[in-house]
Amino acid sequence: MKKKILLIGVLMSLFVAKIAAQMPVGTWQTYFNYSQAKIVVSVGQNTVFCASDQGLFSVNIPDNEINTYSKLDGLAENGISAMAYFYQNPSLSAYLVLGYQSGNIDVLEWDKNKAAIKKIYNVPILKDSQVLPASKTINDIQLFDKVGLLALATDYSVSILNLKDFTIKETYRNIGPNGKSLKVNKLLINDAFYLATDQGIFKANLRPETNLQYFGNWQPYALFNQNIEGVYQGNQNELLAYSVNSKSIFSLQNNTTTLLRNLSPNQKLVNGLISEKGKIEKYALGKWQIFNSLLFEIPQMAVLVNDKLWVADAKNGLLFGQNNSFSTKNPSESDAYFKVRKDSVLIDDNGFNWSKLGYYQGILVSDSKTNRRVVLGTSQGQGALPSSNVLSIIADRKGQIWVGTDRGVAVFDSPNLAFGNINAYRPVIDRRYLLANETATTIAVDGGNKKWIGTTNGLFLFSADGSEQILYFNEKNSPLPSSQITALEMTTTGELFIKTPRGIVSYRGDASEPNENLNTVKIYPNPVRPTDTGLVVIDGLIDNCIVKISNAAGQAVFEAKANGGTVSWNASLTGAGIYFVLMADAKGQETQVGKVAVIK
Repeated sequence: MKKKILLIGVLMSLFVAKIAAQMPVGTWQTYFNYSQAKIVVSVGQNTVFCASDQGLFSVNIPDNEINTYSKLDGLAENGISAMAYFYQNPSLSAYLVLGYQSGNIDVLEWDKNKAAIKKIYNVPILKDSQVLPASKTINDIQLFDKVGLLALATDYSVSILNLKDFTIKETYRNIGPNGKSLKVNKLLINDAFYLATDQGIFKANLRPETNLQYFGNWQPYALFNQNIEGVYQGNQNELLAYSVNSKSIFSLQNNTTTLLRNLSPNQKLVNGLISEKGKIEKYALGKWQIFNSLLFEIPQMAVLVNDKLWVADAKNGLLFGQNNSFSTKNPSESDAYFKVRKDSVLIDDNGFNWSKLGYYQGILVSDSKTNRRVVLGTSQGQGALPSSNVLSIIADRKGQIWVGTDRGVAVFDSPNLAFGNINAYRPVIDRRYLLANETATTIAVDGGNKKWIGTTNGLFLFSADGSEQILYFNEKNSPLPSSQITALEMTTTGELFIKTPRGIVSYRGDASEPNENLNTVKIYPNPVRPTDTGLVVIDGLIDNCIVKISNAAGQAVFEAKANGGTVSWNASLTGAGIYFVLMADAKGQETQVGKVAVIK
């Protein structure tokens, strides 16, 4: 269909709409910490991927462009524990394979010509398995053969992933001595299959007739009963192994184990890299190459790309350089929220100070003017809370005090009675107390007085009085990195910042703080293009503002009352054209007019 291009009319003199980049209602953003880097791999000669505790990002080496990736971009989850790149022959595509702490797997098909991700395939079969043990962390990924099979070292043993159809071909379990379970830290495949485990190094021959699922074909090879961090290819036929027990590096060659070196108390070997503060040593061609930098705090892994060393450091993020000159190369970070919890202490409309106390100690209410103090708990007349383990306390827009506990939510609707006979009531939804079976860890109030409540099982949005559930998010149905919500913070613009153990994200709700007048109203996007979602936001309204939208012929197409300082209109339900936005307070004494263009 041919697009109808409409010019945006000049806004009427009574109204000036600020058109700027705004976060659309109903969308998410990530605010991950990328400084705790732990894995770095090269993807060809022009791209480096780095995984931190919270996120994944890439660096395009020729132009220094940094791109971040998360659930918003199609990844399955957070918590990457292993990562590897594979491109062996023209019959196979290029793949970046991500293994997660949960046992989940993402396979990112890589476009070598465009240096970009073409498609993401999720392989959740190990994570979802009810047969495998609960601990399924993927610790290492190595090429098994050249026809697209990968070997995965896991907490339960080894699984084989087929890159051609993204299935698990087979799993080798209980292959330790007498059929016991083995936790495999790293693996190496050359002339044979070598496993670095918490019980030593085990070896299996790779002859076609060898049944790798039979424990008898996996023989103790070296350093039996020692926790081996990894086994690596050394010089020619030499293997290197690191024993966590003795902090020693051994050379394995011709069935002989030789102590190569002992590490100092400040050193450790991880991913084949001897690391300490200010110094790393990388083994190549039979010798250790030394690099020094003040940026080396907790080096975890290093790769050499085009004569430059890229280092994943658990404190300073991704580093790169040559010789002893290194610099950082990290995405910008915006995770500085929640340094002070806003739902721990408050002053109510009476001037009383409310603060949650420690574990199962209730709430302390004090009045500095009269020096009165009282502790509210579960007793009748002195709080009547569902639990004295108070985790969150916040005042809503009407002055009511909302309290989150490990047994749900309670509300003080008359805070002025704190020093008398006061009982909290428990909101009821569907004939049940609100979140009675949940741990309400944190509460935030939006501009429309609706209640966002974080729990150990996800994030809820309820109506102002708690009688209606509006939204529910968890790590399965949303970009939340974890269903465990530890803190919330609502901004005046309606952006809700959400803290989880796996990082911070934000969600743009449909209610901002109301303004005192209509002089700074924003309408966005404007114009509404076919590539937009169609949702138009009128922001910066006054409380209880009435918004009416009409077409050029004067026909009303939409009417709503402001949700705090915001009204949302789905323009995709209308045709192309210029639409007038009429705004007025409840008494019609303050008015404003704007325009928005819809292009289709």
